[in-house]
Amino acid sequence: MAAAEVDEVNEQAVREMLFSAAQAVERDADLIAGEIADVLMREVPEISHDAETREDILLRGRAGLLSWARAFLRGVAPDEVESPSEAYAYARALARRGVPLDVLLRIHRLALGVLLQAWEERLGSQHSAERLLAATRRSIEVNFQFHDALMEGLSAEYQRERERWVRGAEALRRETINAILAEQAVETDGASSILGYDLRRHHLGLVIWARPTPEDPHVIPRLERAAAAAGAHLQASRPLMMPVDGSTLWAWVGRATEPPRELLDSLAAVPNADRVSIALGAPGHGVTGFRRTHRDAADTAKVALASRRRAGSVIPFHAVELAALLAGDPERTRRFVHERLGALARDDDESGRLRATLMLYLEENASRVATARRIGVHPNTVANRIRTCRELLGRDVGKDQVPLLVALTLAATLGPAVLRSQSDD
Repeated sequence: MAAAEVDEVNEQAVREMLFSAAQAVERDADLIAGEIADVLMREVPEISHDAETREDILLRGRAGLLSWARAFLRGVAPDEVESPSEAYAYARALARRGVPLDVLLRIHRLALGVLLQAWEERLGSQHSAERLLAATRRSIEVNFQFHDALMEGLSAEYQRERERWVRGAEALRRETINAILAEQAVETDGASSILGYDLRRHHLGLVIWARPTPEDPHVIPRLERAAAAAGAHLQASRPLMMPVDGSTLWAWVGRATEPPRELLDSLAAVPNADRVSIALGAPGHGVTGFRRTHRDAADTAKVALASRRRAGSVIPFHAVELAALLAGDPERTRRFVHERLGALARDDDESGRLRATLMLYLEENASRVATARRIGVHPNTVANRIRTCRELLGRDVGKDQVPLLVALTLAATLGPAVLRSQSDD
């Protein structure tokens, strides 16, 4: 027999072996689907281990096996096989659940491994080693072509559904957050479900911002990292985040208990390495607290921006509460500081040192010794500074102490925003 005739006989034999294997896969689809279910439930932790899930895998696995086997028997090319609707429905379901795409790909790789083994077992052992090897190679080639075509279609469907779902879910989350902040009535459990965030907990609101740079024009990922890091530091649940614009993010972190002030201060003590600034609200509980802590954080952010805090600062509300309450009208606040502090309202190092000493002196009930101990200087130095303050104010520092302390606090908190620059003199 000529070599060409031998090749033709072998090729025909291989085709018959593949055809027979496809018929066997069609016949044993239920059995093979069960083997797929066993492997997936054992190897994929994202899959639930319950009877309902197993039944769903069996149905989808059987549909996929029958679709492929019957297409092969009809002579349909792998890239032209129409995937069963069950496969697309499952891809969309995973996308809506937020399960990563690589989980979908791993599921189908494992299923392909089961199919290849089942296919090879059904090729038959009565053929020569040469023909069996040729049929095995062809099986792998054909099944991988089918798998690649399937994955291309399912990946595209997953991405489309994920984009639709994210857009819709994000819009609903924004609508819900805005309704709460606008003091509209919301059903707590329903809103919590929409937000993926428990509104019945203790909340801490954050306003987070940073400037884009030519090297890093996309700021939001930096803000999200900062929010996640703050949540971890506060031993809180995963933050709820809502970008406001390209450089600002609103966030909330929830805890079962109110975060202690010491924990907030420890967060504020460490500047953000990414030069991301964070304003913290006062902790609040429930829906009302969710709204209130955000408003506090927003007021804190206004103070931080007005006082030109350095990038990367973390500012808790309690550190600027008085300024936040009184600085609603910037021009009026500035005038108040100038009127109460007079020549002490200059924005220079010496005036700043005098103001800091005077504020501690008033807090220590005019005790030079206690003030000196807090500053770390000699009591005579305190006396000299207070004398200078009295001269610059043009009055006794013991007169109208409350307005004077308020003005000193505003100056310490808001800095250049309320002080007189050299160009003003």
